Amino acid sequence: MNTTEINIDKLQSQLDAWKADVAKLEARARSANADAQLAYLREVDDLKAKYAEAETKLDQLRKAQKGASSDVMDGITSAWRDLGNAVSKAASRFN
Repeated sequence: MNTTEINIDKLQSQLDAWKADVAKLEARARSANADAQLAYLREVDDLKAKYAEAETKLDQLRKAQKGASSDVMDGITSAWRDLGNAVSKAASRFN
């Protein structure tokens, strides 16, 4: 297994962990009172969109594995940062 494959595996593991976090947040949102539920579910929808973007970027990295351009790497870095920040913020608001 080369370094790129190891990094992709690490990114996939992080993405899987975030997916689980988003699922937990969605469950909390659905059990919130009616006033908060709508806002929480909108936030969960935003997280799902960010997750989908990160997943797309990871797929692009897999396809461009050997000659990953700086654009692909920049996109991955940006998507990971956005999703990580969004999950952290949502988790703190849902508690």
